[in-house]
Amino acid sequence: MDPRQQYNRQWAFFYRLSGIAMNIYNTLHFGMGTAIYAKYFIYLTQKDGNNVQVNAQLPLYWKDEQLPTTCDIHLLLNGNIIVDLYSKDADTNQTDREYLKNRMAITHCPYGMIINFKREILYSEWYVRDSQTGAIDKIKLL
Repeated sequence: MDPRQQYNRQWAFFYRLSGIAMNIYNTLHFGMGTAIYAKYFIYLTQKDGNNVQVNAQLPLYWKDEQLPTTCDIHLLLNGNIIVDLYSKDADTNQTDREYLKNRMAITHCPYGMIINFKREILYSEWYVRDSQTGAIDKIKLL
């Protein structure tokens, strides 16, 4: 198999989740508000066979030591993907990215994604956390 195809196939679940969001965007367009988009996203991702937890509790870590407390994650898919949904006309900014990455780091959650239902387009970013180094990288399809 072509290495590019193999790499892209590895991230197909992100592509599928973004496709669900795109379906919502194409149907409802801009202006519904984050809470409404979230309800549709939850419904359709569950219908697609994903496990969705709202206000999930993930353990907190100090370096590699698990604390006896948790972090509230508003939307968690399949126990390992933090999803941040936005409905803002502005571009996703560094603060949005840092918020997601910081929660991935302190919970050791391996995946994260940002979805913004913007006025003119649906926007999404995907992230992966290396379990060995703790480095969090943005995923770019080839």
